[in-house]
Amino acid sequence: MRSIALVVAVLAVALAGCADEAAPQEETFEVEKLDVDATTGGIRGVVVDTQITPVAGATVFLNSGEETTTDDEGVFIFTGLEPNTYFVTAEKLLYERAQASTQVVAGVEEPPVLTIQITRMTGVEPYLEVNQFDGFYDCAFAGPYITDSCDMAVRTLHDEGAPVPRSVQNNVNTAFLAMGPQAQTIIQEGFYDDSVTSRFWTMVSSTPIKNDCDCSDVDYVDAIGDDGTTYARLDRSEGGAFPANDGPQEVAVRGFIPWTTEEAPGVDYALGLEFQIFTMVFYNYEAQDGWNLQERDQYPLPT
Repeated sequence: MRSIALVVAVLAVALAGCADEAAPQEETFEVEKLDVDATTGGIRGVVVDTQITPVAGATVFLNSGEETTTDDEGVFIFTGLEPNTYFVTAEKLLYERAQASTQVVAGVEEPPVLTIQITRMTGVEPYLEVNQFDGFYDCAFAGPYITDSCDMAVRTLHDEGAPVPRSVQNNVNTAFLAMGPQAQTIIQEGFYDDSVTSRFWTMVSSTPIKNDCDCSDVDYVDAIGDDGTTYARLDRSEGGAFPANDGPQEVAVRGFIPWTTEEAPGVDYALGLEFQIFTMVFYNYEAQDGWNLQERDQYPLPT
């Protein structure tokens, strides 16, 4: 396919003591012709920032449901569209979403190039918090119910009167952390000695923890492992239960010996079990697909 040059004129105003109007500057973007036929058309365009610099990796979608991502030059194309008016939305992490409309005409290979400008948010930066919890079970077993420290009386007192963390009889299986607003992804990984116990259950739960059932109203993420590890992930964009986004919220990080189920009958137990739970909270961005603690350096923070 041959390309045509899209010329975008930008008026630059110099502010150096007095306001002298500068000559227009030009930026050139290469946008290919569209593959269309007599009954369908398409849209081609470029996403730029406020400096008219192409924005790569922006998500662009139509009100009709089609979606694509801009290339290294900020360019996007849609083909196979029925003639109509379309609303085109561009978004990228840390940028304000922007929308424009365009008319699709059948059989036109070189429609006007649609330019969508998105603005970088101010005062918003992506960051990652890694919370490590080192837990220990002196003695625990689980059948139809979970019993900690071989003592049914061991229950958390946190938020049930005196705010005392769960730490009784050398048994520590719950930690509490504050999750701030703008959290977008929670990833939790647990590591335990599978020669000591055959299964282990990790979770992030709402607080307070109820004293009568040793349970929470909501378990945000939870996973049961049988090979020495657990892994669970929750993204705000996926919907469902997610910690509130209107202020700091306390959550409970917990480790258990799982109770008996039809799929896993019998009794699990642990004697002198040490374990670690890592809870990663991603603020102002969602973690990349496949993110895990061991390979986290391969997933740099977005810019």
